[in-house]
Amino acid sequence: MGQVRLVANENFALVEIRQGTQQSIDQMPQIKYGAVFAGESFTSGEGERRCYRRSSNPNDPHTPLNEWVCNTNPIDDGVEDWEMS
Repeated sequence: MGQVRLVANENFALVEIRQGTQQSIDQMPQIKYGAVFAGESFTSGEGERRCYRRSSNPNDPHTPLNEWVCNTNPIDDGVEDWEMS
């Protein structure tokens, strides 16, 4: 099974990232909750699903978080880059 590398394409004031093999996002371990900077990346483990959500205004951490976005189909082998936007 492959991996997913989530790459930030710009600065984000608040991002929550979770990853794991669980069906429910709430059951997945949280790996980041805070600011993310352009070029920063997060690589999942083999076969893990990666999900993230960010503040609705990328520059304001006090705005509501967007809906979850997930990469549910990791490639069979190697690392797939996935851009955070």
